[in-house]
Amino acid sequence: MGKTTLTSCLATILARNGINVLAVDEDPQMNLPNALGVGFEAASRIVPLNRHADYIEEKTGIRPGRSGWGACSS
Repeated sequence: MGKTTLTSCLATILARNGINVLAVDEDPQMNLPNALGVGFEAASRIVPLNRHADYIEEKTGIRPGRSGWGACSS
């Protein structure tokens, strides 16, 4: 418990100290943008990676939804 809160605190502290941070939310509820202070409107425009089938296929060679190693059903 508290993983999102801890992640947002660490990301904020590191960024304030000049460290480049990439905060990735693996939680299906996608609360990390809110915890980082991203407004509702901006957060609602964030599209989960699993919704970018073309990008996934370009990087992995496998199209989501197709059978095969690494394929996922979406």
